[in-house]
Amino acid sequence: MHEQSTWKEQFFAAIALAAAAAIAQAARADESREPEFTDEPAWVSVLSVVKAGSGCPASYGDAVVYGESLLIIDYDRMTARYGAGHSLRESRKTCQLSIDLDYPSGWTYAVEAVYAETSLRLPAGTTGKAVFSAYFQGTNETARAERPYYGPAASYDAMDLYFDRAVFAPCGQSRPLNVKAEVQTSVSRYGGGASRVGLDGPAYLLLRWQRCE
Repeated sequence: MHEQSTWKEQFFAAIALAAAAAIAQAARADESREPEFTDEPAWVSVLSVVKAGSGCPASYGDAVVYGESLLIIDYDRMTARYGAGHSLRESRKTCQLSIDLDYPSGWTYAVEAVYAETSLRLPAGTTGKAVFSAYFQGTNETARAERPYYGPAASYDAMDLYFDRAVFAPCGQSRPLNVKAEVQTSVSRYGGGASRVGLDGPAYLLLRWQRCE
């Protein structure tokens, strides 16, 4: 139980109480996936951020580090829509950030978990999803976290997911972290207006640090 408390302290430090409660519930449901944080570097900072994708307007998509283990990315108002005047092209929105982190030598890290809030309007017969993926530039292994949605639904949802694998930065090399967010929806077979899935606000990514051997 001590490991679980340490994880909560690091992940929830910059998140509102409601968000913290949601992620804590998911953590208790999957204690076998609890990350272990016994050490971390003395400092971490963002050197640069490069954005690309249909969901990356210039007004947002920035990234900051809180403490040493929480990466915060602003995806506010990134929304996919389909039907009722919205084209197939609008049914999928993506935003990829290439983030160059600065931290002391002798360390490596992986993206362990993600928390983000989504808004939904899915008529009967529609589906949607929100996906986060992460990999290091020049490598071929990708970590992925996905939340599917099924209509009918009209609500907000708190994504609190572990990535499916821990992909660590190569030791001794400077490799930007590429984080891609995607929202997608389909058209209803039964009418009912446009479907919508959107990210509402920042995504909080938990970084797992370990020393290079």
